Amino acid sequence: MAASSPPPDATQAQLLASLEPNLEPAAIGFWPPAPGWWLLACLTVCTCLLAGRSFWKQRHANRYRRQALQDVGSLYQQHLNCPAGQRDIMGLARSYNRVLKHAALQAWPRARVASLCGQDWLDFLVNTQKDTACLEGLSVLGQALYTAGSGRQPPVTPELLHAAVRHWIKTHNPSRPPPKQTEIPVQ
Repeated sequence: MAASSPPPDATQAQLLASLEPNLEPAAIGFWPPAPGWWLLACLTVCTCLLAGRSFWKQRHANRYRRQALQDVGSLYQQHLNCPAGQRDIMGLARSYNRVLKHAALQAWPRARVASLCGQDWLDFLVNTQKDTACLEGLSVLGQALYTAGSGRQPPVTPELLHAAVRHWIKTHNPSRPPPKQTEIPVQ
């Protein structure tokens, strides 16, 4: 009985030899991607397009601010380049006022801004800024503009005036109508 059966190692070797080799599955390819990757790619493209469009609209909408800031910087440099005895703070204030009016006309309807002058114009500037950081500078602008007939130079520093004008241009808020709340007294 023991002599008639092959040894267990030989039987196992015969059985193993008669087996077919294992079939390797096909390699997983990179193309075509699974549906989730298609969805992710579409969402990414849409998000990039929307972000680009939003950036372009904001940049285009703020073009007048960049131009006004450039004009203010140029006027300030011209003022500083004049000899000390020939510096005209009244002329600088009038030039700044023209730049502010032009920027306001770009941001709000012409019918609302074009006719403003004097105290109404100063109130408009105050009420359309986002914060009150440049109230003193806008008061100085009012003093420089509306004390011209008195024949005296107002106590205005060009630095304060420049800072206030730049601040208003950077921070005014054209998206909401200005409330009637704060008035700047012109002295």
